[in-house]
Amino acid sequence: MEKYEFRTLIADRYVEGADAVVSLAVSKDDIVYGGLTNTSGNGHILFSCDPKRDVVKDHGVILIDEWTPPWIMDRCNLKLGHHALEFGGDGNLYGATGATYGSGYADYRYLDHHGGHMIKYDLYREKAEDLGVPVPHEFVFCTTIDNEGERLFCFTTPMHYFFVYDIYKGETSVKGQLRGPSGNICHDLACDDDGNVYGSYGGGRFFKYDSSDDKLIETDTKLPGQGIIDYLIKGNDNIIYGGTWDGFFFTFDPEKQKVRNLGKPVDETRLSALAISKDGKIYGCIGGMHMGGRGRTHLFVYDPERDKLTDLGLITDPTRDSWGGGMKRAYVIHCMAMMEDGTIYAGETDRYPHLYIGRPVRDYH
Repeated sequence: MEKYEFRTLIADRYVEGADAVVSLAVSKDDIVYGGLTNTSGNGHILFSCDPKRDVVKDHGVILIDEWTPPWIMDRCNLKLGHHALEFGGDGNLYGATGATYGSGYADYRYLDHHGGHMIKYDLYREKAEDLGVPVPHEFVFCTTIDNEGERLFCFTTPMHYFFVYDIYKGETSVKGQLRGPSGNICHDLACDDDGNVYGSYGGGRFFKYDSSDDKLIETDTKLPGQGIIDYLIKGNDNIIYGGTWDGFFFTFDPEKQKVRNLGKPVDETRLSALAISKDGKIYGCIGGMHMGGRGRTHLFVYDPERDKLTDLGLITDPTRDSWGGGMKRAYVIHCMAMMEDGTIYAGETDRYPHLYIGRPVRDYH
């Protein structure tokens, strides 16, 4: 069985006020960029980790929320890239800001919210550009990018609009609104080889954006369990691999429009991070929120050739430091990236701003 050893990078040691790592994207030169939640309001919501130089960097003020009235409980535009951080074909990094709590409080009123901003970050000039609010009063909840790196496909909350942002034209086109209860119906999107985009909508089914016909379709294709997509990733074989909010791992064949439920890697919820290794294996993290403070997130691997799903155990860091004084166990891992040498970067959310860095133990039996 494979084994990984993890160490923890604590983001708020480098970025003041950071309290969650909510998205990851890897540049062509293998620098890992991370979107943060930072409820201090200081606008520092992007950091990077350069493994080759062993350098962690705070990228400064990305956006200061100047629009949310002080009486609103929800903290807006303090989060960059809730599953919404992508590299464009122009080499720049694109993301979108989100709300912290959503609409679940007594004084919520839709029109009070300004909406989330699209952000462009120029890596070479090290400068952020505010591209404005694509859909008024809405926050981008997840994105994916087309195969050419030209168009961002975006899904909003709380009212579930789907829109396309053209990177080169700087234009937004809203394609429609998906049915479903306000808030939690889809956490990620994926684009297949033909340029079609998939996500989940009300009733636990797939929706499809047909790029060739420019049409948004609510399909009857059912997802496992409650059917709320927590993470999606396209494999090398054009098969889409996914995890659900209640912990099911599945595959989806876009050509056959068929879902295959592979069950739960362990008996947990929140299968909210997946990554692909260079040999085509799918690695993932599963583990939900709980009271008591100790994380219970597991690492697992799926081998498509052998059709085998293997639990690799709890994600833990045994080193002692000022955090808790002892064993660190990962809570909800919300995003994940895998490097060519097999190193895993996994961002923790809903508790602390930890970036777990896992390296394979080569001679483990």
